Amino acid sequence: MKYIKHDGGRSKYFKKGKVGDCVVRAIALALEQDYKVTYYELMSLAMPEGLCYSDDFVWKKYLKSKGWAEHKFGKEAKYLCQTQLAPHLNFIAHTPTHLSCVKGGVLYDTWNCSRKRCWRVWYDNNIINKFMEDDERDVGICAGLDSYILREVA
Repeated sequence: MKYIKHDGGRSKYFKKGKVGDCVVRAIALALEQDYKVTYYELMSLAMPEGLCYSDDFVWKKYLKSKGWAEHKFGKEAKYLCQTQLAPHLNFIAHTPTHLSCVKGGVLYDTWNCSRKRCWRVWYDNNIINKFMEDDERDVGICAGLDSYILREVA
């Protein structure tokens, strides 16, 4: 898996580099939205609950509100670099205690986490539904999301 170092847009607003902001960074990149917009939207969900934006409850609720869905690999969890993610979709890969963005089969993050086990991925379910409805092409996520490989089916 190719890796490109990317801070998700953080450096546009803040000078300090390493800050443990993988949730904001991964989501901003995958949803193709501004870092600060993502940060503020996550914080607006977190604050009323008395939580941090990186709490699982907060970012999962945020992704669901954007139409994203989760796929768990379970026992078939592989190293991120061994997964074959559909090249036409953006993903948020969830490795132990970390989120990162995979776009076009390329890992975007501040460090190369491709040697971490990937337990689940998040993907834009709106796009999957559009392809299924329009029947423009057969987009599958191997056997209805029960496989460890997410890919385009010809």
